[in-house]
Amino acid sequence: MRRSSPVRWTAVVALVAAVAAMVAWRASASAAESESQPESGTTAHDVRQVPEKAQDYWTPERMEQAQDAPMPKRD
Repeated sequence: MRRSSPVRWTAVVALVAAVAAMVAWRASASAAESESQPESGTTAHDVRQVPEKAQDYWTPERMEQAQDAPMPKRD
């Protein structure tokens, strides 16, 4: 019968500890995600526009003159 070396046992213990730490980290990360988040400031609405009308409106000249939409600022 072959005897296990201390190095092998140390490696096994380190592996088990790493797996346990990863499980604990994932559990705490998912718990933090489930908490309510602050209001992001985004909005949503239904678009009731015919796509062809939008394509007709955005001519190459209008696209060149278009300005970027403002981005929300963090407080």
